[in-house]
Amino acid sequence: MQLDVLASFPQLFDALLDAAPPHLRNTRPAAGGFSLLEHAWHLADLEEEGYGARIARLLGEPNPTLPDFRGDAVAAERRYFEQQLAPAVKRFMTARAANVALLRGASAEQLALTGEQEGVGPVTLANVAAMMARHDRDHAAEIELLLGELRGV
Repeated sequence: MQLDVLASFPQLFDALLDAAPPHLRNTRPAAGGFSLLEHAWHLADLEEEGYGARIARLLGEPNPTLPDFRGDAVAAERRYFEQQLAPAVKRFMTARAANVALLRGASAEQLALTGEQEGVGPVTLANVAAMMARHDRDHAAEIELLLGELRGV
């Protein structure tokens, strides 16, 4: 498990945000997808309501059924595009630190605890950490592409 990588992603995300001119943080990519503001809210909500809930339920319930987190639907429903950036970044950083602390404190037996995730199938606590790392990499790549596009604006 790459907990140091998970722990450092919020700082990387913050640095990526700093690389964008503030007046372009609401600009969506030409091909569609999230603006930087929407990325921030998505990361915050997913960290708390997706990953945080999965970690808590895997640690606290025998073989829980874990719902999918429908990021696009949540983004539209909560109108991410109209929100402020700073609260999202703070929520993401706080939730990530809490999740990493739980994962760091998990025993080998706890990392093997299993649940059933909607749309995925059986997952362990260790799988959830790996999903988080993949999701971070995907968002970092999307943000890098968006920043390249914004620099050309």
